[in-house]
Amino acid sequence: MKLFLFFFLFLFGFQRSSGQGVLIGSPGQTPDSSAVLELRDSVRGFLPPRLTTVQRNAISNPQAGLTIFNTDIQCLEFYRNGSGWFSPCPTAPQIVLDSLFGNNGFSWQAAAKVTFDGGSYVNQRGFCISVLPQPDINDTLVLAGGGGGGTFSAALPSLASGILFYVRAYAINSVGVAYSSLDSFRIRTVVQFTAIGNHSWTCPAGVDSVELLVVAGGGGGGFQVGGGGGGGGLVYIPKFGVSAGQSYSVVVGAGGLGGPNEPTPAQNGGNSSFSNILAIGGGRGSNWNMNVNNGGNGWPGGSGGGGSGNSNNFNGSGGLSNQQVNFGAYLNVGKGNAGGNGWANQWAGGGGGGAGSVGSNASPSTGGQGGAGFPCSITGTLTYYSGGGGGCNDSSSALISGGIGGGGSGTGNGNPGAPKNGQANTGGGGGGVRDTSGPGGTGGSGIVILAYQ
Repeated sequence: MKLFLFFFLFLFGFQRSSGQGVLIGSPGQTPDSSAVLELRDSVRGFLPPRLTTVQRNAISNPQAGLTIFNTDIQCLEFYRNGSGWFSPCPTAPQIVLDSLFGNNGFSWQAAAKVTFDGGSYVNQRGFCISVLPQPDINDTLVLAGGGGGGTFSAALPSLASGILFYVRAYAINSVGVAYSSLDSFRIRTVVQFTAIGNHSWTCPAGVDSVELLVVAGGGGGGFQVGGGGGGGGLVYIPKFGVSAGQSYSVVVGAGGLGGPNEPTPAQNGGNSSFSNILAIGGGRGSNWNMNVNNGGNGWPGGSGGGGSGNSNNFNGSGGLSNQQVNFGAYLNVGKGNAGGNGWANQWAGGGGGGAGSVGSNASPSTGGQGGAGFPCSITGTLTYYSGGGGGCNDSSSALISGGIGGGGSGTGNGNPGAPKNGQANTGGGGGGVRDTSGPGGTGGSGIVILAYQ
């Protein structure tokens, strides 16, 4: 060992003096007084550790000033606290697009990562968007997270629906701009048919399926101790197959009229449809006298109408749902429920059924509430459809709530003018009316909604 050390010192001319630094060079030379270590040679150079970028990034807790030769960029690099590795001969950054994901297609968010800053601080990064392939920083820009390396993300802006947009991540340092690989996205298109009657829709190019919601018109509310109208039948298919260029028939059903007087019953709601997918109109709420047309019992429909009580101590039954559930390969897509029963001794009407739940039975103290509708986010906002109408109330003037999803309120004793119609374009059932001074509530009209990307 001593022999080896002697040979090493002799070979490199190692020289050290008290209070001085260390010199590696020719014998007899003195190190510069400002240097703790000096290398001096006229035919050889200094060779620092040679690492790839991956190997460099694996160094644990690098100290400021730590120096390597990066074989990927063929240049020296040293570490700076707060800004990472720096090179006097940097390159453009390296960046990848990690993910592009949407909130049901209505809004999109992108994430990317600067995997290598090129040996120079990344002063800007983000995403560029265009309707043409290969978007760059001259197109729509979304800045993200300031500068630096590592992962970043941003919400993409609200853009026109139905158009294919291209997106790339980008990063800029002192050398220039670098781009990630390319991806694309569409903002979802929503088509709503709200006008009552017949329509058509032609499938655009590039679309092979749609999210589909078909809501029938709600049933009318009963007159005088009337039951609430049933919510319109509802069909929801998350992925319904269509063919580009083909025309499809669309029908939006009207809401049923409320019962206008004792001998004239309310009406069921009108059916709605898309192609062969049929939603059945809501059942009408019953009038109070069982000796007239359907007095006492609620009528069947997409959701059944509420039953009524009457002067002969007959507790009218709620109507049943006759909404078809399956349509070929589309199983359990139809929604509808029965209406609630009336209460004769208290002269109170049952609530109309809703697409989400049955209507409540009337009780000795109050009318039945309308059944809840069915929740759906097809438009990008959670909305309830086809709520049942509330039954009437004899014990007070308080309103009886219709079901969430457009169901009209049932009126209380002495309160005939209160709102009781079902909400338009929800398929909500009309509310039942207690007094003889006004008709039962009209059901809300239906709606047909398509959404696609």
